[in-house]
Amino acid sequence: MKEVLKEVLKEADYKKVVSIAEVIDERGKITPAEAKLICRKSETTTWRYLSILVDTGYVISEGSTNSVIYR
Repeated sequence: MKEVLKEVLKEADYKKVVSIAEVIDERGKITPAEAKLICRKSETTTWRYLSILVDTGYVISEGSTNSVIYR
């Protein structure tokens, strides 16, 4: 799946989200808090990275704002 991401995203965006995508591939899901720890960015930046993955169709978000999970 990461190969598809590399094709549809700009190189800079791909480098930003690849670490999150790898965890989703391994575990099948990730929370925003876990993603923040992985990418070592602010909460706002982490949400932006997750939004990039949602916009590409790589992941879907489930749950409410306080308990969202990305699969």
